[in-house]
This record gives sequence, C-alpha cells and structure tokens, in this order.
Amino acid sequence: MYRSFMINKVFYCATCFAYDIAMIRVMTFNIGFCGGWNGLEAGVQPERLVRDRLNEVVRLIQDADCDIVLLQEVDRKSRRSAYVDQVEFIRTNAGYAHTEFVTAWKHPWVPYPSLLNFSRQFGTVHAGNMILSRHPILFSRTIELPRRRDKSWIYNWFYLHQVYQEVVISLPGLSLRVGNVHLDAFDADTRTSQLRTVMDILPQSPSIPVILGGDFNAVAYCHGPLRFPDDMAMDYGDDLTLSQSQYGGLVDCGLKPGAGPDSAYDFPAEAPNRKLSYVMVTGPLSGIATAIPAISASDHRAVVADINLSAR
Repeated sequence: MYRSFMINKVFYCATCFAYDIAMIRVMTFNIGFCGGWNGLEAGVQPERLVRDRLNEVVRLIQDADCDIVLLQEVDRKSRRSAYVDQVEFIRTNAGYAHTEFVTAWKHPWVPYPSLLNFSRQFGTVHAGNMILSRHPILFSRTIELPRRRDKSWIYNWFYLHQVYQEVVISLPGLSLRVGNVHLDAFDADTRTSQLRTVMDILPQSPSIPVILGGDFNAVAYCHGPLRFPDDMAMDYGDDLTLSQSQYGGLVDCGLKPGAGPDSAYDFPAEAPNRKLSYVMVTGPLSGIATAIPAISASDHRAVVADINLSAR
C-alpha cells in the first residue's frame, strides 16, 4: 500500500510540469523463449539455435531504436531453451542501461509437449517478463494474476502462470507508469479475469500517463464463433477480454494513416492473420502502432508504437 501511494505521488508531481520530450517509441514482443515458429511443439531447443535466435532478437531490438521494450516469455536457464540465460544475454547485448526481469513461471519439471518422450519434455522451466528502458526505472513491482478455475489444482501446478509487471520510468519532465502483461492463451474467462485485475490496479485519473503493453492473446470482440485456419480448435468468439481495458481508460494505439488492420497483425509470425499483442495508453497520451517483419526466433512478430506525450 505504501509503495502504491508513493508511486501515485510521483505521478501527481510529475504531471505538474511540461513534458520535455514530445514522443517515445515502445516495443512489445513475445519472444516465445526463442523456440521459433513452432516452439510449443518442437520440444527442447539446441543451444546453438537458441543463441542464434537471441542474436536475432537483439538485432531486432536495436534496429527498432525504442525507448522502452516490453518482452514476454523470456527464459532463464530453462531446459527447453538449452539452459541459456536469455535475460543476461539480452541485458549484456541489447544496450539498455535499465532493465527489470520478473518471474512468471518457475517449475522443477514440466512434462510437455510429450508425456511419453522424456527427451522432448520442457523439464525445468524459469520464464518471465522483462522491461528494457533507456531512462531510469524508479520503481518496480509484480502482481500475480488469476489462474484457471476450470482445471484441477494439479493441472494448474504444471500450467503456465501469468503476472503483471509494472515499473515507473523517469523521463525528462515526466514519470510514466508502464505495465507489461502476458495473458492466458487458452481460456477466455481467465484472460478476462486477468486483465480486469490489472485494470483494478491502474489509476483512474485521466491526468496520469500510463502505457500497458504485452501479449493479450485476445482479438477484438466478435459475436459468435471465430476461428483461424492455423488453429481451428481455438475459438476467439465472444471473448470479452479487451472490453476490460475500458475500465482503466486505456486506448489501443491506432494504425498508421492509410494502413489496413493487417499492418498490426503479429500472429502467427510467418503469416499473421490476427492481432494478439497490443500497446495501450491512457492519460494525455496517444500513439500509432505497427507490427514489424518476422524473425525466426518467435511465433509472434514484435509490435512497435510511436507514442505522443502531448495532450490528446
């Protein structure tokens, strides 16, 4: 409670001053533990391949020239990614002065994707979210998000866990509250509950600038069944996840003038047909977002948003 009070006090004081910079660039990218375009089915990755893909991720981040980078599914000495510490690799090579990593999922052994083939099992998993910033990080905190209620305790024990990562970043003349999320991929009710939890945390004042980005694993609301050819088993229809963002006054960054909706599609990486990753803003912020060309490291594309810090 004390930390929340102090965070909001920082924002209140910061917004009393004029902004000294007009725009920042923010990236969100689910790197998929560098498992490639089919990492969830491929099993354990060779170390050489993991390091090659990490180099791809670092080059992509550097080429995008972002002020803030939000990463999801970053592994730290996990068997599925050859025990490579991806956090330290990115910290060492990406060139950002300020970084924060938070653990979302840590388990001694995960028998996926094959119960019968031990050599293909993910095994020891330690994964989480990571924020890179060119500007100082003043505060950091982590909130555990709700888990699935439609499964047993033993299923949830092995199942991927999600958290909300939040930092306060100090820009010249402005403090930004920045959130990083990775919501549940397979259950809409869980996703909705998770994002509503985040909305309950965010400040309600329209004068407080907030950026929320990440892999929401949800598409814009569509009544009735909605399936995509790459995964006919998954129904995205009647998903209320994104409607929860209105409770925090969040607005999705728009498209470039003249660009079609497919310019923001990030999944699946090789031939994207839907938007699962978002950069949202509130307070006196607005932005334009686009997905950038795929690399072989992940089943997602990165999304980059140019955010205007002046009043809307």
